[in-house]
Amino acid sequence: MTVEIDVKRLGWRLMLSTFIGFGLAIALAGIVLTSSAFRHSSEVIDIGAQLAIATGALFSTVGSGYILQSGLPPTTEFSLADAFQLTAFTVTFLTMLMIYVVHVLRKRRLWTAALTTGRVLFALYIVSVVWIVYRVWLAVSC
Repeated sequence: MTVEIDVKRLGWRLMLSTFIGFGLAIALAGIVLTSSAFRHSSEVIDIGAQLAIATGALFSTVGSGYILQSGLPPTTEFSLADAFQLTAFTVTFLTMLMIYVVHVLRKRRLWTAALTTGRVLFALYIVSVVWIVYRVWLAVSC
């Protein structure tokens, strides 16, 4: 007698429950990067609010990293978990760098350079997000 059982795993649900902290960190960093990439929002949001949101992204990234590392076995292969961690840390680092550079440029009254820097780092953010979405799509659709 042979019994076959088909098990279907809901990949999107598992992905969301596992990586929600990294998604939140990437979204918070995106808010800060967006605020410096566009003239209207860059004039409204000050450095204190940007630092507060970026600090939230940093804590979310670090906390999610600890939770994820405790649940996964050590491996030498680059996995989806590593892609999420790398993207979240990269985006958080870019955000902190952008806050510092743009603040210095604004203090020196170099408004065009500050806006250009914000836009370049926002473009790097978009590339990072597209890369992680592509990796997630590959991992979940298989």
